[in-house]
Amino acid sequence: MDELGSSEDSTKIRIDPDSLPIEIRELWENMLRIDPSWNLHDWLVERANEEMELLVSKLNDEQIKLEHKQHRIERLIERVERQLTEPKRINDPHQRNLFDAYTQPTRKEKDVEIVISSDTEFPPEDIDAVDDDPILRICCEHILQGMEESQDAVLHEDEMMEICSTIGFDSREVQEAIDHLVASNQIVHLGDGLFGFAD
Repeated sequence: MDELGSSEDSTKIRIDPDSLPIEIRELWENMLRIDPSWNLHDWLVERANEEMELLVSKLNDEQIKLEHKQHRIERLIERVERQLTEPKRINDPHQRNLFDAYTQPTRKEKDVEIVISSDTEFPPEDIDAVDDDPILRICCEHILQGMEESQDAVLHEDEMMEICSTIGFDSREVQEAIDHLVASNQIVHLGDGLFGFAD
């Protein structure tokens, strides 16, 4: 084995075998025994191009995911802004504010939005999870709002999926929101996929 990619082609870039890891030197020697025209330089270029193609593919996938997430966030922002401008969100004493649903209230009784009782307890880790994830927060709020507006204040998980899918949430995000609401004792599973407000 010489310092070329193969034993015959002297036009290729010279590679010093001693500069290579033992595994590559062994591969080089074995490949030349099978095919004397095999060239390490060409092989390395092919592997590098394959890795670059994989990298581009992965980056494209990540870009698509980020674009989808950005699109969902933009739709949620538009939906929330529309709701904030609706008179019923100001005049309805039974409508909870998006942030009131998850944090201890500091508003006075004269405020138009409902005040959550001070003895309502939320596990610290659940509060942190919602505060760190605005998408989860908004998805939870839409589930609670849909439950308030439903007959008997009960919703099936399929109905929750339908409500949230119309504004861009996928099934995984809705399930995460359901799990959070159950874990924070805001809703309870009544069986057969039905959920209601916790007592």
